[in-house]
Amino acid sequence: MRELWLITKTLSIMKKITKLIALLVLPAAMLTSCGDDDSGSTNNNNNSTGEFLTAKVDGQTFEAASEFDAIAASSSSGALIVQGSNSQGRAIQITLMSYDGPGTYNMSNIIQGQLLYTIASPFTSYSSAAGDGANGTLEITLDDGDKIEGNFSFTGRKAEENATETVSVTDGSFRANFQ
Repeated sequence: MRELWLITKTLSIMKKITKLIALLVLPAAMLTSCGDDDSGSTNNNNNSTGEFLTAKVDGQTFEAASEFDAIAASSSSGALIVQGSNSQGRAIQITLMSYDGPGTYNMSNIIQGQLLYTIASPFTSYSSAAGDGANGTLEITLDDGDKIEGNFSFTGRKAEENATETVSVTDGSFRANFQ
């Protein structure tokens, strides 16, 4: 009985976090969709001082647009959030609830955090912490107090009850300045 309660509570928390993330992601996605560049490629992740967030989503290149400050990191009371969205209304968000400096984090437990891939229209989200078949890893390689860098990969499961659809996010990397 305790396990059923824990699963129900976890799903409830996951739904609330997904809704909160939607509120954060959709405005950023709408802002970036107003840009003049339809190529979707606006970053140079070889730039040693610039912010970027890139990955492959089911084999297709994802690059966050940074001209509207869609990439940000914040660390307060142990939480870390890094987000990037592109001009096609897609976003990747890293939410780590118990950030403790550089290292490797398991992102398969909603209480620890999650890696999330979202599509603005129609709204769909895929979480590394959505249960069976979902998993993810985040590696923070640098935190110098001004910026943070790392790598990630995950299999995201559609974040709604009884969903089985997944997305594979590989070769993820980012650099973001603390806001």
